[in-house]
Amino acid sequence: MNHIAQSLSLKYKGDRDYLHGTDIISALLDITGSIKKMSIRFHKNVSKNLIVHFIDLESLEQFRLSNEICVLMSYQKSGDMKIAVATEGSENINERLEYNEEDVVINSEIYGHKIIQNKPDFGSLIERIVALNKKLLNNLYENKSWFFTQIDLDEYYVNTVKLTIEFDRSIGGLMYKTILYVDEKKAGSIIFSRNK
Repeated sequence: MNHIAQSLSLKYKGDRDYLHGTDIISALLDITGSIKKMSIRFHKNVSKNLIVHFIDLESLEQFRLSNEICVLMSYQKSGDMKIAVATEGSENINERLEYNEEDVVINSEIYGHKIIQNKPDFGSLIERIVALNKKLLNNLYENKSWFFTQIDLDEYYVNTVKLTIEFDRSIGGLMYKTILYVDEKKAGSIIFSRNK
C-alpha cells in the first residue's frame, strides 16, 4: 500500500462554520500543482482541518469502508491517474477569511438557464464557478441551501476571463447538474445537492 499523508491548514470562510469547498480545492491544487481530468466529490461538511492522503487504488476500498472520506479526488498528473482522499483531522479551526459571495458574482447575467460572467472583479476561478452556479440555481429553484457535491474539470484554467454555466438537469429532484464553459470551451460539470 502506497500512502502519503499531509495536513491542510485552512480557515473558515466568512460566517460559515464549515470549510468551504473552494478553499479545500485550492489547497489540494497547491499540493498537486498542474493537473488534468480532475474530479472532486464532497461527501460531507467538515468543521475541522483535513488530512489529505495520497493513495493507490487498492487503499481506496479501505477508506470507503472506514466511512471517513470527506473529499475524494481523482486526477491525472504526468499521464498517470492519481487518487487523494481527505479525512477530517482533530485540529480545530480558529481563524476566518473575509468573504462576500456577492462580490464574486458582480458582472454576471442570467439568461434563461444560463449564467455568464465576462469580467470578474473578485474571486479565484473555483470561487467564481461555485458562486455563479449557486446564483443560477437560486434563480431557477428559489433560494435554497445547497451542498457543493462534485466538480469535474478537464483541467484547471488559471487565466480565465469568461465563465458560462448552463443548467443541464435535475437528478431525482435532489441533485442539480450544470455544464461549465471556460472562454466558450466546454470545460466540465458541477453538481450541487439540496441540503437536508
